[in-house]
Amino acid sequence: MNLPKSVPNNLKPRIAHWDDERELGNSLIVTLAYGWHMGDGHVIGADNIKEAIQAVRNAKPCNCSECMANAMGANK
Repeated sequence: MNLPKSVPNNLKPRIAHWDDERELGNSLIVTLAYGWHMGDGHVIGADNIKEAIQAVRNAKPCNCSECMANAMGANK
């Protein structure tokens, strides 16, 4: 995963995938790591890096069944 250097180290564990599709006419697409959510989901669309970092910073801990199942699998 190629994260921009401007992503703070303390936020990196919250990010599972960082896809910059702006050259294709799309957005930055950030998939949060298991255990984190933003609003109703685990994927963030952003127009620029600063906006994406702020969204990751605002992500909240997630206890949905998918996150809980994957967290338990990681602890085995």
